[in-house]
Amino acid sequence: MVDAARPMVSDIFRDRFNSHVLAIAPYPPQVVFCNGDMNSLADLEGLKVRASGRMTAKFLEALGAVS
Repeated sequence: MVDAARPMVSDIFRDRFNSHVLAIAPYPPQVVFCNGDMNSLADLEGLKVRASGRMTAKFLEALGAVS
């Protein structure tokens, strides 16, 4: 997730704060809990999933889940 978000976060920090991102440490941990069995990320499509944070929610939405 960090690698996927880095370009967006870098743009935000450059444009808003005139700064450069040196490192990103995800917090809270990127964890997803589901009631049913999951065999792949594709299994999340269409499911309503509670996210642990904004970036996790965006990741779930990109996979087709409803956060």
